[in-house]
Amino acid sequence: MHVNSKKIRWLLAVVLAGMVSGCENSELAPATPADSHSVPTCIDITAEDSTQINMEDIRVEAIATGLEVPWDLEVLDDGRVLVTERKGTIRLIDPETGLRQEPWATIPVLSKGVVGLMGIALSPQFNESGYVYVVGTYDAVGKSSVDSLVYKIKKIIIAPFQPDIQFPVRNRVYRLRDEHGYGRDPTIMIDNLPSHEWYGTSSLAFGPDNMIYITTGDAAVPHLAQDDSSLAGKLLRYREDGGIPDGNPVNNSPVYAKGFRNSQGLDWDSKGNLFATEHGPVGYDELNLLIPGGNYGWPNFIGPNVGAEYHDPILTWFAGIAPSGLAVFDRPGHPWHGDLLIASLKTRQLRRVATYEDTGGNNRICEQVLLSGTYGRLRGVHMGSDGHVYLTTSNRDQRGQPEHMDDRILRLHIP
Repeated sequence: MHVNSKKIRWLLAVVLAGMVSGCENSELAPATPADSHSVPTCIDITAEDSTQINMEDIRVEAIATGLEVPWDLEVLDDGRVLVTERKGTIRLIDPETGLRQEPWATIPVLSKGVVGLMGIALSPQFNESGYVYVVGTYDAVGKSSVDSLVYKIKKIIIAPFQPDIQFPVRNRVYRLRDEHGYGRDPTIMIDNLPSHEWYGTSSLAFGPDNMIYITTGDAAVPHLAQDDSSLAGKLLRYREDGGIPDGNPVNNSPVYAKGFRNSQGLDWDSKGNLFATEHGPVGYDELNLLIPGGNYGWPNFIGPNVGAEYHDPILTWFAGIAPSGLAVFDRPGHPWHGDLLIASLKTRQLRRVATYEDTGGNNRICEQVLLSGTYGRLRGVHMGSDGHVYLTTSNRDQRGQPEHMDDRILRLHIP
């Protein structure tokens, strides 16, 4: 949809959009683009399927309570769980003793608006190196009057040629080493990523190629999402050592795909398909299948049927759900294997998105709401190597309604 010329139709669609629920299927594959008006419930499609999961058999366990805006998490092979808190702490949940009061590590971040300490990812060689990567926000200007003056001069003189110099708030990636139960030797590996207190969130994940992928928001300057000289509104790809790998679509640049407003969830299926969630401006949230060099439209287009120059989202939520974390359900032999699990902040849900084959042999999207409202705002979602699904709540982020146990880390036992 062209944002300018079809604004009235877009607003009408937002008002009329309905919510969908239900789902059941096998491995997710690229499908015909869909929107939330037409997506059927997967349970209705496979009502006679003997492999259906009884929702009453899914058990939800709170493995930690009393956290402060947990953002993302990783589950280690030994059962420990590392959780980032927006204020800058990384917490450790021991499988035997629970949440340890002393942080695993503390990172100096600017916790403001929605940003702070955000994504976390384990090195593909974690069992040998112990390396853990996190992304956090910092003040790039400084607090003194001299710092402020230097920044203003740079913004006037350099920004026309290097647009990212204009951002006073930026993100950087730190590497830590897991040693004797704590995160040691924090080292800045990637720096000067555009950020903004409301439109500057970043997620990071290692891909099947052992490269590190990082999402950036448009940092409240939407046109930069289409500007190859800026890292705002992009999906970035780096080597683990912070260098730019061979094979990126833009020469000598970490830019891997562009045209994003605010992507937060990122994961791959077993076929190597890369999926990401994206927040729209007001509604028009998206699920995208990302390819190298792909342009996903923002700010020129949003939603489906954007034309040959841009890539259609797989699924568009017209009314808006504020999709956050995303994880591929990875349990070979299970009927949900390869399906996507998507957390949402606004609608306070965990959704499952899968595909089915219609009568014409085409792959279509279906959707199921697994959790709704019970645990409040949901942000991070992670598939553990133990076969369980892990969630972070986000009820203390000044937009939720926290209960006395919030925020929580939830573990879903899915039969």
